[in-house]
Amino acid sequence: LKQGTGVIAGRGDYTLNLIHRDDIVALLILAMQNTQASSGIYNVADQGAAQKAEVLAWLAQQTGQPLPTFDPNRRSSRLRRRSGHIPDRVICSLQTRQAFDWQPFYRDYRMGYAGLLQGLEASSG
Repeated sequence: LKQGTGVIAGRGDYTLNLIHRDDIVALLILAMQNTQASSGIYNVADQGAAQKAEVLAWLAQQTGQPLPTFDPNRRSSRLRRRSGHIPDRVICSLQTRQAFDWQPFYRDYRMGYAGLLQGLEASSG
């Protein structure tokens, strides 16, 4: 998208489970301080799972780039490592939010990318 070619390798019809770096750090600090939560594996993601095509279309609109198209015949290095298949699943972090009484500050990709986009505008303007 940043290159402005408008063509993205792979398909855009699978779900991205995203979370902002600051939310991960806040949750890790809570987890280290919380002796009441049981040990185990906790899933974490923001509350706005979205398909890759939706996220890139929104980013294109925000940055004035052309609406991207996906070329399933082109394979990214990530896709090559996964034998051509990206799983389509939504991570539910309800158990994590309840165990640590935590909510992500950046609820979805739009909020998460807002600061980055403002930084791009400031550096180019």
